[in-house]
Amino acid sequence: MKSAVTASATPYNTVPILRQVPSRTFEASSDWREILRLFPVKERWLDGVGFRLYYWIHPLYRRAVSTPFRDRIALVWEGVAPPSRLDLAAVAVRIGCADAVVKDVGSLIAGLPDGQGGLVNDYVNSEVRLDGDIEKRFKRSARKNLRKAQEDYHLAIDVDPDGVFEDFYRLYLASRRRLGVLPYPSRFFRALFELRGESVVLFRCHSPEGVLGYLVCYLHGPEMISGHLSYDFDQRQKRTSDVLFMNAFQWGRANGFTTYRFGADNRNQTSLVEFKQKLGAVVRPQWDFHLHPKPMPDDRPDCPVRRLLRATPMPLFRHTGNMTGLYFR
Repeated sequence: MKSAVTASATPYNTVPILRQVPSRTFEASSDWREILRLFPVKERWLDGVGFRLYYWIHPLYRRAVSTPFRDRIALVWEGVAPPSRLDLAAVAVRIGCADAVVKDVGSLIAGLPDGQGGLVNDYVNSEVRLDGDIEKRFKRSARKNLRKAQEDYHLAIDVDPDGVFEDFYRLYLASRRRLGVLPYPSRFFRALFELRGESVVLFRCHSPEGVLGYLVCYLHGPEMISGHLSYDFDQRQKRTSDVLFMNAFQWGRANGFTTYRFGADNRNQTSLVEFKQKLGAVVRPQWDFHLHPKPMPDDRPDCPVRRLLRATPMPLFRHTGNMTGLYFR
């Protein structure tokens, strides 16, 4: 049975989303939707039977995306569980754009992938169960790295330290430039820092010699969600990222969260996926719906765009963050 879907003509009205909203994805939360208003994207929604699907349209594109800059569907639903069936082809037509992308829909469609044209599996998603056995599920190499980080390098963690914005953003820019990818502008992170203590938590890793890295996580319902990791690459032998993630897991468990969601990685990022598996992550395929499936863009580490960004002087690279608003996937 297909869901009836109607488009909202007044997406910024103040009518409650649904009569009951006991559960929703972080990407549909008011905090994340407020963050998206920093970008040149227009919020819209579709109402169905017992659910609301948010999507965004960029003024330079005739393309709808749910949700830009994140990897999960932006959905609100009535009842205990989300809808088990969505007619995505009908949803895409109702949106009325030349193209539409609805992300991470695998759990919302019965009988994947039969009968749902346009489904693609370019990404995988990694998640860690935050229970009493987290440390037991670490692979031997991860346990060794963590032990060395603590015993040899004396790494420690601070949660939500004050007065660190500029230092965080400095390390973040260095990490993005090394990878050859556009950074987010500083105003994006200033808005996130305002949400600390509510839906954002910041971890800082340091040794006796100084700060080594930061990890920003989003908080929503029972989930902790990886946001942004930055660290001093020249001191990577100290295993800063391992220590940041381990402490995030333990903090999440102690504060009642049940899942740590790493988010999506391209299927060909095998070393990154394996790193997460060493920390106890379970990997699942991510099914996205594309109205018009296209080949993945060239995003190899040595592709021309990445080489150009890595060669950009840091003062200029900092300002390339203003171009992030043109990126829309």
